[in-house]
Amino acid sequence: MGGNSSILLLFAILASTLCVASVRAWDYNDPIPITVAFRAGQEVILYHQIDAQNSPRFGVNRVVQFPSDAIRNLTKTDVDAKSSITVRFELDRGLGQVTNWFPLERRASVGRRRTTAPMTYFAGVKFQFGFQEGAFLKLTSFRAEDIRGFDPDEPILLEYTWDEHRIYDPHRSITVVLIVCLVATILIIQKTALDGVKGAFKSHVVVQHERAD
Repeated sequence: MGGNSSILLLFAILASTLCVASVRAWDYNDPIPITVAFRAGQEVILYHQIDAQNSPRFGVNRVVQFPSDAIRNLTKTDVDAKSSITVRFELDRGLGQVTNWFPLERRASVGRRRTTAPMTYFAGVKFQFGFQEGAFLKLTSFRAEDIRGFDPDEPILLEYTWDEHRIYDPHRSITVVLIVCLVATILIIQKTALDGVKGAFKSHVVVQHERAD
């Protein structure tokens, strides 16, 4: 009776684990909302929401052109020292991931002669996403670096690259452990039952011999 209860308990745990593992945090092609923040010195002066058409989509590699009106209009304002304006991209929907602050204008580094080096302009961002497929479809890593150009009027590009990371999955490991425990329990129960049958058979044989004697 105790063996049957153990099997039922293991089946219940296994079923609940499989149900939890079937939940997905994201689906392929889901848009990831991005907010762009502009800062002059240490003061944030503007927020801009990227539309869904140009936002990253989960698991989809693509390159889009950033609607640069916000940046162009910003650089035409009377903000002191345009070279102090920086931009940062923030992943919304509870992801809590942000890029570094990228300057709109920055002189290229040529050895130690930084002041005489040509001016570079913000030309886009390369986003690198890592994700895990399986029990949960979820974001596992995030990196971003800015793209620099020498023409202030060239298009601003956002490049989204996705890589699958086959990392350790605790839910899958729990499922495997439960299956192993279930199989081991069944084998132990079968062995115990077989030993009991063998013991009863031997006792019966001994009794028969004693009666014969």
